[in-house]
Amino acid sequence: MQTWVKDVLGPTYDANEYANELRKHADKSEADRKAAIETWLRRRALHVAPSEHALFAALRPEFVNAGVVFNAVYKLPGHPLVAKIDMLQPRVQAGYNMQFMGREPNYEPVHLAAMAQSSLRQERRNLREMRSFFGSRVPREFLRYTTVPVPGRILKLLAQEESAKHESVVDGQNVIYAPMPIDCNRIYPMDLVVRFQKDISELYDRVARGDDAISFRGHYIEDPSHRLPDADDYQLASDLWVDNKYPGREFGPDERMLFEKIHGLAEQDTLSSLLLHCDDPDLLSEVRDLVSLAIRFSNSTKRTLDTIGDGNVFFVKIDGQWTCVMGDAQVPRLEPMLATFSDSLNKIARDELPNANAGWHLMVGLPYVQSVNAVAHFLGLTERIRIPGGVPAHMPWDRVLSLLVSGRRPSAPHAVIPFQDRPLWRRPPEIW
Repeated sequence: MQTWVKDVLGPTYDANEYANELRKHADKSEADRKAAIETWLRRRALHVAPSEHALFAALRPEFVNAGVVFNAVYKLPGHPLVAKIDMLQPRVQAGYNMQFMGREPNYEPVHLAAMAQSSLRQERRNLREMRSFFGSRVPREFLRYTTVPVPGRILKLLAQEESAKHESVVDGQNVIYAPMPIDCNRIYPMDLVVRFQKDISELYDRVARGDDAISFRGHYIEDPSHRLPDADDYQLASDLWVDNKYPGREFGPDERMLFEKIHGLAEQDTLSSLLLHCDDPDLLSEVRDLVSLAIRFSNSTKRTLDTIGDGNVFFVKIDGQWTCVMGDAQVPRLEPMLATFSDSLNKIARDELPNANAGWHLMVGLPYVQSVNAVAHFLGLTERIRIPGGVPAHMPWDRVLSLLVSGRRPSAPHAVIPFQDRPLWRRPPEIW
């Protein structure tokens, strides 16, 4: 692993820093230690000097953090904004470059750029739609499709991950990537979607400190990196809070115990502490308002919210009043996720595999539906998120759990945006 880290970081590699990081995870299993080092490497690689950002040279971006899905966040000193870049975009671009460029006409840059612009327009529509439901809870932000200098060390790490994810059969076809030489010391200009958002880092800091602030945060229940639920508990939780099989059932001691079991499996899951140990009626009233809006939003749009990351959705006391803030709640996907559930669940009930996008939708969407409906049940609300088309009768939820845990699902779909190796673009962003 040390050779890999040195290869990715290039001249910025520090042997003492790497050794210190290893010591932090010495008591973990080999798999957990490897995962921790990979997470550290991603964050470490994103600490980019301003000189490496020729595009944003005048803005002098400062790296803040990298989120769960490798969302790089940069402060822009002197501006009341942060820039957020989903770094899975260049990873997917590298994959398309290795797999298709020069061999498939539909993957030439001009076609991919048109697809990316179409995706961006849809993302903007999605953002406007979110604001129409949640109003000022969504911080002001705007999106731009623009050229961003990506250091070679980051692109190399991403390309390696993309290659590793496709060393198998995908949709019945063997995927073979052509070699893609990447120079760790070079800067690669790449066309990416950048989200410019009002800087609310002070509120995020309060969430981290627990200073009159708490996240509304679940976890990927079927993710094997966490403790997994008992099959019987998973069956009952899914019947109750996904299929809505028992309307009118009260949230009693058994339901409370089930809620604590499911949401106590991951350390970062805050829902148990938010609801079961909170005696502040004003906070619970704000939670009730959010859940009611989320149910209406999902039933109307067939879309979900991202309530997994820390601070994606949180409650904070401002001027003595609890306020909901949805800093990163928008799921960056174009298709209405819930609309794919019924077909996928019917396939699983017949012991078939769902298709590529739909299988991934279940992995990230089911925990959202289950957690929002469970909270609604706890709060005494009668409305629930409902699966369009319904859930098959006698759904074998243990089979869903087994399928998702086993990893028999494709990687997450992303908008296709072209990788273009060209001289570094040096004009300042048009927005400035």
